Amino acid sequence: MPPDPADDAVRETLAFIRAHSSIRFIALPFFLGAIAALAKVYYDVGVPPSKTLVATTGLGLSVVAGTIEVVLSRNLIAWWRALDRHFAGAPHWRMVRAHRAPGALTAARWTLFLPYVAAFVFWLVQLVGCVAPAGRGGAVLVFALLLALLLCSGAGAVWRRAAQEPPSGT
Repeated sequence: MPPDPADDAVRETLAFIRAHSSIRFIALPFFLGAIAALAKVYYDVGVPPSKTLVATTGLGLSVVAGTIEVVLSRNLIAWWRALDRHFAGAPHWRMVRAHRAPGALTAARWTLFLPYVAAFVFWLVQLVGCVAPAGRGGAVLVFALLLALLLCSGAGAVWRRAAQEPPSGT
């Protein structure tokens, strides 16, 4: 049987998937380590840089890391969806798909994203504490948690759209 030309595209897509998956799992300790280092600087007793600057940097880093995670996850979802269509008609590739359990994938996606949301809430509360008068902690925390829910809702919407079939005619 001659090789199927689509198999090269499948191999290339699987290589992209491996690369993106590696980036995700390397990024997690890198970003969380950087966020933890900022927290250490923020709470150090010595002469730290401006607490507002450290909190702003931590907040920005949390947003960047969360955005990268959402985009990488979206790409992975879209690539696996495209491969699923090919795997349905190519029995020799079904083994590659056999290990993927939707519940475990969803749990892994949220496990990689939620630490960035928690860091976002932490840094937002610290930043507002630097610039707002004392005594507003409860309101700031509620606001930060509502923003975190909005971020989670946005991430979930991006992932759901990536899993949908494209409109016909495209």
